[in-house]
Amino acid sequence: MTHPNHPPAPHTTHKLRFPNYDGSDDPIGWLHKCEQFVRSQRTPEDEKVWTASFYMEGPAQQWYYRQERNQGVPTWQQFVDGVNRRFGAPVRSNPLRELTHLRRTGIVAAYQDAFLQLLARCDDITER
Repeated sequence: MTHPNHPPAPHTTHKLRFPNYDGSDDPIGWLHKCEQFVRSQRTPEDEKVWTASFYMEGPAQQWYYRQERNQGVPTWQQFVDGVNRRFGAPVRSNPLRELTHLRRTGIVAAYQDAFLQLLARCDDITER
């Protein structure tokens, strides 16, 4: 109950910033952050690609510019697929196979990083 002389507590909001992406690393983390951002902002489906492409830089921005010019504005799923094809792991790779063959050859932290990177690309794997 709010006392008449005390205003209600302000609603806590998070100031989110959209992440930039330059194509220099695996895009899976960036794409996940994009999804989180557009979900939090309730971005309409037809504005997701525009929003994400605005935050592309360098080689990623140049790639998208050519894609849009040659093929028009893609759907969100086409955009995600295209970014993954261009900047993600090679199509010939099999993340699950690579995960099962991953061996620790150095420090544990490096092994954990490699494991999580491969695991993020394995669609049908659950902790169970």
